[in-house]
Amino acid sequence: ELHKKAISGYLVLTAHSPSGMEEGVLLYRNGEITGSVFSFLKFNETLFSKEAARLLMNASQAENGVFDAITLSKQQAELVLAFNDKMAFEKPLSTKDLSKLSPKKYETTLVERYVGDKLKREESRIDVLKKFGLKGVQ
Repeated sequence: ELHKKAISGYLVLTAHSPSGMEEGVLLYRNGEITGSVFSFLKFNETLFSKEAARLLMNASQAENGVFDAITLSKQQAELVLAFNDKMAFEKPLSTKDLSKLSPKKYETTLVERYVGDKLKREESRIDVLKKFGLKGVQ
């Protein structure tokens, strides 16, 4: 739909996954997917470009998440890339390219490639509370 209407803007996905909160952005300019950034918020780890798009598509398969769509002018979308050149793709991704990056279900092995060492070390606040026997904590 964004491609057909040549919309400029971005899609933001915020998802709660086994690795904590994940957030990804796909930038559109004139309906083309021109860039991406992805963050593992719990670990303060950020990735850019095609790897970010791959992780965003993985996070879209998490059980809990929300997408937001924000429109920008063409000039605003160009400025985003000008000031964040690491997020730009070498050439725009097609929706077909993007769908190839999407797994059928959330893949923890993909996440472990980027934050695996941190996943094993850190405990969440909820994990600590559960150790003390506080039931009903989510």
